[in-house]
Amino acid sequence: RDHYLADLVPKCKVDDKALRKTEDLLLDVTGPIAMCNEMVLQGQEHPANIDLSAIMGCLTKSFQLLGNVNDHIRNKRRAQVLSKI
Repeated sequence: RDHYLADLVPKCKVDDKALRKTEDLLLDVTGPIAMCNEMVLQGQEHPANIDLSAIMGCLTKSFQLLGNVNDHIRNKRRAQVLSKI
């Protein structure tokens, strides 16, 4: 989050709760991806210790979390359309 923006532009108040929520959901995806990356890097150093099921678990979780982000964005878009009807 850009906490410093309020200091730079104090009179500008933007209601970005939906964007903040989207940002949080996107950041949730980075955890499993970082874990997967770490496992792959360790596997490169010690190929015998690669745990493919753990890597697949991290990737699966990442895809699930990306699906949550997509649902969130789609719901916000639909709400915007419906509010204009």
